[in-house]
Amino acid sequence: MAANLRRVFRVVKQIVKDGKIPVGIGGEHTLTLAAFKAACTDCGLIVLDAHLDMRDDFMDSRINHATWLRRLTEKGFGERILVIGARGFEMKELEYAEQNGVKALLCNELEKADKTVKEFLDKFDRIYLSIDMDVLDPSSAPGVSSPEPLGMSPNLLHKVLEMILSSARLVGVDVVEVNPLFDNGLTSIHAASLLLKIFTTISSQV
Repeated sequence: MAANLRRVFRVVKQIVKDGKIPVGIGGEHTLTLAAFKAACTDCGLIVLDAHLDMRDDFMDSRINHATWLRRLTEKGFGERILVIGARGFEMKELEYAEQNGVKALLCNELEKADKTVKEFLDKFDRIYLSIDMDVLDPSSAPGVSSPEPLGMSPNLLHKVLEMILSSARLVGVDVVEVNPLFDNGLTSIHAASLLLKIFTTISSQV
């Protein structure tokens, strides 16, 4: 994992150096740990995810899809992080997030999305955006590795995405945790739809 993260960091760093916006597409969410640090250390990070990814360790590993955001928070980035849509987490993860300045807008609090996103973007107009496809309800996105019930609908996800894109300048983005082994096609379709909206925004900013 460490070697892969170093590779991601080097590639994203070169993309940014070339004046381009890095876009990651794939599986394991851990890649964001390296991609964000390579793309921008003075901007905000918005994560759309069913999980907080704030465990101290998982399956005898301290760097993986369930811990990467805690590792980033430990580096002092907590107040630069907004997580939207979380619903599958341990209470100690939420407590850690709150104690370290991470803003978490849980899935049952999404009626506050307009206010929370606006307040966050008032502080950080440059944003790295990371979308874990399990933020969607499994009925819309079955092809993920860690599905959680009672998730967002595609319409709501696009509404939140539009709020972000209308006010933020993207410095990097990734759409992750698409697992073809479990997919019936829906997850990939929704991921492609999100990417199309993001690409359209990026092209208008260049």
